[in-house]
Amino acid sequence: MTQPTHSEEFCERCWSFDPLTGTRRDDDPPLDVITSGTIFFDIIFAGLPRIPEPGEELWSTGLGSCPGGIANLATALARLGLRTGLVAGFGDDAYADWIWETLLEQEHINLTTSPRYDDFHTSLTVAVTVEGDRAMVTHGHELPESLSSHILAAPASRTAVVDLGGETNWWDELRSRGTILFADIGFRHLGSLGSRRSTTAAVLQSVHPKRGGGHGLHPDGLPQPGSAQTRRTRSPRRGDRRGRRRLCHRPGHGRGGVVSPR
Repeated sequence: MTQPTHSEEFCERCWSFDPLTGTRRDDDPPLDVITSGTIFFDIIFAGLPRIPEPGEELWSTGLGSCPGGIANLATALARLGLRTGLVAGFGDDAYADWIWETLLEQEHINLTTSPRYDDFHTSLTVAVTVEGDRAMVTHGHELPESLSSHILAAPASRTAVVDLGGETNWWDELRSRGTILFADIGFRHLGSLGSRRSTTAAVLQSVHPKRGGGHGLHPDGLPQPGSAQTRRTRSPRRGDRRGRRRLCHRPGHGRGGVVSPR
């Protein structure tokens, strides 16, 4: 069978893929999964031989730019064919406009209750890749308000992916509506759980520790890293064509500069 070339703007075969088509019912909620977090505008320099010394300028052989932060997870979920919602705070700058358009129009992510704020700029991260690892510099500010009310106002969803290091006061309400909660946690937030662990274990369906960051969770009844409950689906690499569309410019390919998706 001849494989599609995907040279067209949208591939109908890719966009029509639905992994839950055999289980959907008329009374299902409009979303399969919803998540919330911080949006970043990511700029990635690749192909550097080393980190520059103070006062030194090095030229990279590759440059990429794309929505980052929680946008990575939301995009990966949407590209798996899930009806995905995202609640995040957006600024009023050009970066925010581009990220909003990319997620809404290209990735078909529901942004219905994501607020936009005047006189607020998008958080930005510059990442430098050297010898298979990366170093990052980030600038940003806290949102003007909590996103809890916006999350609770979002369309109903089968599941939600939550951050154990973020706000938790909306978890019980979402769970009472029938939403199943799955959690993610990084190493730097482990120590902040404290007495919340027993409550967390009772509310969550499962916990997905990041690599190397799941130590100390399982004594309180949360799944151990590597168990069936903590297995994750790998998200598409930034700029990888194995997703529905190319979200960003791949480092090392084409011209430099901040590149809009195509």
